Amino acid sequence: MDEEHRGTWFGFGFCGFGQALGSGLGRQVHSPEPLRTPGGNLDVCRVSASWSYTAFVTRGGRAGPLPLLPCARAYVSPRPPFYRPLAPTLRARRLELGAEHALLLDAAGQVFSWGAGRHGQLGHGTLEAEPEPRLLEALQGLPMAEVAAGGWHSVCLSASGLDEDGSEVKRVSTGEDGAPAPFIAVQPFPALLDLSPGSEAVKVSCGSRHTAVLTRTGELYTWGWGK
Repeated sequence: MDEEHRGTWFGFGFCGFGQALGSGLGRQVHSPEPLRTPGGNLDVCRVSASWSYTAFVTRGGRAGPLPLLPCARAYVSPRPPFYRPLAPTLRARRLELGAEHALLLDAAGQVFSWGAGRHGQLGHGTLEAEPEPRLLEALQGLPMAEVAAGGWHSVCLSASGLDEDGSEVKRVSTGEDGAPAPFIAVQPFPALLDLSPGSEAVKVSCGSRHTAVLTRTGELYTWGWGK
């Protein structure tokens, strides 16, 4: 997704699910086309694109259209229009889309998550799905500056530069033959991630099963699935 000037966004690529807004279903968009947002002339400041759906945030903090997420009965209809806006009380600063879940960072730095939770990616301490945006209570009192959603995990960056991860965490153990044996451990609560001493994270991003963090001094840290 790309912005030409204030409020004008373009999308292109595979659109089998209609994820380039206004492009229609089941077609490939080979060159950038303007996104047609529901409601007409909305002042869009950010667009978040996942593999099969798209959402946007306006400069007034409104988020929409909300994605078709598994188990998310709110904001989703089986008939057109497929998307509905968030409750007006939620003033979005950032909206990030994972494969089956979504994260919303509000104006106060609070994080809300919803959608599928079978990998622990929602950070609520269970593997259950959440049908509607739910406040991430474990992070209350610690304002967040950034959020990122991957395929199976979520990462958020606190305003003080600490990295918090409510996600499925990958570790490496040693097998009986002494060779490294990878395994996956579910971490359904936010867990602190340590960087090198003195490193202050300023940006965070998630891929399908990997994470990247950029520090204030320009160092780039990456970890996760490398296939």
